[in-house]
Amino acid sequence: MDYWQVSDDADPERLYVHGGQLKEMPPPPAPYLTFNFGTEQWEDQRTQQEYDAYVLAVRGAAEVSKYAFLNALIQGAAFDYADILDLAVGYFPQSVLAALSGWSPAQVLDAQLVWISSTTVRRLDPLVVAVETHMGTDPADTDQLFGVTLYPPPAE
Repeated sequence: MDYWQVSDDADPERLYVHGGQLKEMPPPPAPYLTFNFGTEQWEDQRTQQEYDAYVLAVRGAAEVSKYAFLNALIQGAAFDYADILDLAVGYFPQSVLAALSGWSPAQVLDAQLVWISSTTVRRLDPLVVAVETHMGTDPADTDQLFGVTLYPPPAE
C-alpha cells in the first residue's frame, strides 16, 4: 500500500491521485470551470442553457437607486436632459413612451405608477427592457448601468 505525505497547508478537497501520484489541483482560473482529472486541466463544461439561466439570474438580482440610474443615463448621453428631468419627476418623456407603443394604457399606467413609487430601478424591469429594445441598446451597455459583470459565455 502506498502512503503519501501531505503538507499541513494542503486543502484535502483539492487533492487527487493521477498516475499513482498524489497531486493538488491548481486554483481554478474562474469559478465556472470544472477540473478534468484525466487531462488535469480546468474546462468550461457549461451548456448554453446553463449560461442563459446564469445571465437571467444575475440580471434579475441587479438593481440600483433611481438617482444612480438617472445619473448613469446622463453619463451615457442616452437621453437628453429634459427627458431625464421628466423621468426624475415621474413623467415618461416621448422617448420612453415610444418604446411602450405596443403596451395597453393600463400597462403604461401601471409602469408609471411603479416608476413613481420606486426608489430603485431593477435591471429586468419591463420598462427598462422595453426601452433598451426600442433604442437598440446592447444589453451589455444596460448591464453597465446596473454594475452587472458577466462571465464570458461557454466556448462553442
